[in-house]
Amino acid sequence: MDKCTLCNNEVDSLTHFAEQWLLETIKDKNPHWVEADGACSKCIEYYKGLDNIAG
Repeated sequence: MDKCTLCNNEVDSLTHFAEQWLLETIKDKNPHWVEADGACSKCIEYYKGLDNIAG
């Protein structure tokens, strides 16, 4: 089982994606995060939601 490097929860699969604004948002909030590690769907939805709040 994989672990999300953002939330450290165990997940069945990690998602790798290329939406630049989302990558920049995650990196801004988590400087230690490495894009190649991916993220779980829960974290992706969380960071997508931050854009809606800021927008």
